[in-house]
Amino acid sequence: MTPSRYINIEDVSMKGAPVRFFGTADAYADITPPAVKDPPDAVALTVEENNLQLQNVSDRTIRKMIVLAQTTDVRGNHLVHVRHFLDNNKTKGYPPGYNNKALATMKFPSGREHVMTGSRMITQTEYRSKPYVQPRAEVYIVYALFADGSEWIDADRFDSLPQRLKDEIQAHLDMNLDPVIR
Repeated sequence: MTPSRYINIEDVSMKGAPVRFFGTADAYADITPPAVKDPPDAVALTVEENNLQLQNVSDRTIRKMIVLAQTTDVRGNHLVHVRHFLDNNKTKGYPPGYNNKALATMKFPSGREHVMTGSRMITQTEYRSKPYVQPRAEVYIVYALFADGSEWIDADRFDSLPQRLKDEIQAHLDMNLDPVIR
């Protein structure tokens, strides 16, 4: 499937955040109805952050990060996903100046490799009745745990999130009994 649009990822992290994001994403409108679609006339609207890059702009090694990605598809539907980056071996982390691809590439059954932010299914009638919207991919950090044990939190942004996202972030933070947002 060929992307209907290539878009730049926008870093909307607060000023002074320890990480900066950049890269590109692909927006798709899949109107070929494979057998797995329900309803069968559905259109899958997808934005993939398949080239998300991050750079540690702080002066400390980051062990853990919680990042939110908000996408808008070509019909204006919004999805927000929580991403959890963890240094599993607790030795290397993301050192100052680290600049690399942020998400591990996943291989899907089709053999195609990509990272999917999310899809929304709408009917072909709804798809045709809605106007085109410029797709977007916005990414921001809400939490970082540094190797020295200190934390960075975008408390204002966290406090403004819906409870569903706060709960999801808290679940990510509770992994490995690391510090939590208070």
